[in-house]
Amino acid sequence: NEQRKLSIASVSKLMTALVAVENVDLSQKIKISNADVSQSNDPELLKPGEIFYAKDLLYATLVDSDNVASHALSGGLEGNPGVKTFISLMNAKAQEIGLSDTSFANSTGLSLANFSTAQDLVKLAEYLLKNHPSILGITTMQEFDLRTVDGKTLHKIINTDELLKDSPDFAKRIVGGKTGLTRQAGQC
Repeated sequence: NEQRKLSIASVSKLMTALVAVENVDLSQKIKISNADVSQSNDPELLKPGEIFYAKDLLYATLVDSDNVASHALSGGLEGNPGVKTFISLMNAKAQEIGLSDTSFANSTGLSLANFSTAQDLVKLAEYLLKNHPSILGITTMQEFDLRTVDGKTLHKIINTDELLKDSPDFAKRIVGGKTGLTRQAGQC
């Protein structure tokens, strides 16, 4: 069923990361907004008003699959044209690299309108491996210390990928990966 279109949940964040790496100044500061926080039901995570470097939000997006970080990162384009422009860039990049059965409606993967096929996801993984292997490298980190720009607040980020926790030897052989979980997507 490699061409069957399915919801991909947070696997969408691989494209979020790709568009961010290619279009966002990762050294810029991004302030977490109420709109960003509305992407999560977990009050323990990032809070409105906290300020992070975009690069650190990229790590939180890929390691912990953090929806708040992903949404904030998608608002970090030069000149701040907004999240909708970022989503347009995600879809344009998908077409550019030949993901003809893939579509994105948000950067988090929470929307049912984020879908792809196994065949397209292989193309995305190949593109990342060839052009941005550092993105896949981030996905293999077992944990990450996310600090605000002033260094006062620390969030311990733990990877959501159980495969990295089972065996250190196995974890060393993983080139990259991304978890996803919604009711419609199941655990992907």
